[in-house]
Amino acid sequence: MPARLISRFKKGGLARNALTVTLGTLAAQALVIAITPLLTRLYTPADFGVLAVFTAVVSITGAVTNLRYETAIPLDGRDEDAAATFLAALLTGVATTCLVALVIVLLGDRLVEAANVPGLQPLLWAIPLGTLGMAFYNATNLWAVRRQAFRAVAFSKLAQFACMAAWQLLHGWLAKGPAGLVVGQALGQPAGIVNFIRSFDADDRRLLRSTRMAAIRRALVRHRRFPLLLTPSLLLNTSAKMLPAVFLATLYGPVVAGQFGLAQRVVLAPVRLLGMSIGQAYLGAAPRLAREDRQAMLRLFRTTTFHLAWIGLLGMAAVAIPAPYLFALVFGEAWREAGVQLQILAIMYFAQFVIFPIGQTLAMFGRQDLNLWWDGGNMTITLAAFTLGWLAGLSANTTLLIYSIAMSLNYGANWLLSRHVILHGTPAGEPGSPAAVE
Repeated sequence: MPARLISRFKKGGLARNALTVTLGTLAAQALVIAITPLLTRLYTPADFGVLAVFTAVVSITGAVTNLRYETAIPLDGRDEDAAATFLAALLTGVATTCLVALVIVLLGDRLVEAANVPGLQPLLWAIPLGTLGMAFYNATNLWAVRRQAFRAVAFSKLAQFACMAAWQLLHGWLAKGPAGLVVGQALGQPAGIVNFIRSFDADDRRLLRSTRMAAIRRALVRHRRFPLLLTPSLLLNTSAKMLPAVFLATLYGPVVAGQFGLAQRVVLAPVRLLGMSIGQAYLGAAPRLAREDRQAMLRLFRTTTFHLAWIGLLGMAAVAIPAPYLFALVFGEAWREAGVQLQILAIMYFAQFVIFPIGQTLAMFGRQDLNLWWDGGNMTITLAAFTLGWLAGLSANTTLLIYSIAMSLNYGANWLLSRHVILHGTPAGEPGSPAAVE
C-alpha cells in the first residue's frame, strides 16, 4: 500500500522536485546517524545534555524568528511582491534575534541555572548565532523553493549537516567538553545558507536590489495574519516537542537529558523521513478527493492509517525491544540507558509516526483553529507530565512513561479530529469553509 500511495504522487515535475529534496534530506540524516557512534565516544552523556538544551532553545526561537513571514514567500503572485516578502522575513528575523540576544544578556545566567546545565554558560553566545542562522535559512530556503531551485534546497541540507559533523568530530578529537557539539550545531545553518546564495541568479539579485522599504512595509501588512495566527501555533508545537529535554535537565540533570537527546536523534530521523514520503503521497491525492468524493477520501484516510500502523508497529518493535543492548553495542556502554528511554517512548514515537503523514488533514479543511487547540493540548500535557514528576518526586523513567502515554492519547485525538472534519467539514477554499490565511 505505501508503494501505491507514493506511486500516485510520482508523476511529473512535482515528483522529481520532491524526490530531489527528499534524497538531500535522506543523505543529510544518514550522515548524522553515521557519525553518532563516533560522537558518543568523543563526548559524554552530560555533553549531549548541554547540546539537547541548546538545541531545544534554538529550535524554539529559530522556528518563530521570522514570525512565519517566510511561509508567504511562495504564495505571492508577483516576483516583486515575493522579493519584498523575502526581505521582510529577513528583517523580522534580525529584529527577533536582537531580542533573543538581549534576553540572553539579561537572563542567560538564570536560564543556565534553571535548566541545570552549567556547561552551557560559556556557550550562551551561540544561542543568538543559531537563531539568526535559522532566520536566514528559513527565508532563503523558501525563496529557493519559489524559484524552483530544488537542487540548492537538497544540497543545502547536506551542507548543513556536513559542516556540523566535521566541526563536531574535529573538536571532539582535539578537546573535551560540549563546545564542539554546540558550536557545530550553531554553524550548520550558515553553511546551508551559503549554498542558497550561490544559487541566486541575476534576476534574483536584480529583484532584491530594486526592492524598496515601502514594498517591504506593504508585505508586512499584506501578510499580517501569518504572525498573528501561525506563529502562536508553531510556538506551541515546537515548544511541546523540544521542552522535554530542558525539563529533564532541570529535574534530573544533563546526563538524563543527554540520554533522551540521543534516543530522539536515532528514532526521529527515520520516522520523519518515511512519514514525509508517505505524507507527500497522501497530500497529492487527498485534497482532490476531499472536494470530489468524500467517501473515497475517508477510505484513503483509513487505509493510510492502517498501513502506517502496521509499518510503525513492526519497525518500532524491531528497534525498541533490543534497544538497551543495541545502544550499548553501537554507542558504548554509557548509553545503555538511552535504549531504556527509547523503550519507554516507543508508544509515543509510534503514534507520532502514524499521525505525522495524515496530520495535514485539518489544514486541508481550513481548520487551523482545531490544530491550534491540539497544539495547546500537547503543550499542556508536556507541562503537566513533568510538573507531576517534580511534585511527586517520580523517577525520570516514570515521568517519561506518563509523558509518552499522555502524548500518544493526544495523537489519537488528532486522528479523531481529522476523521471528524472529513465527515462533516468543508474543504479549504470552498464556500462555507473557515477563512484561510491570506
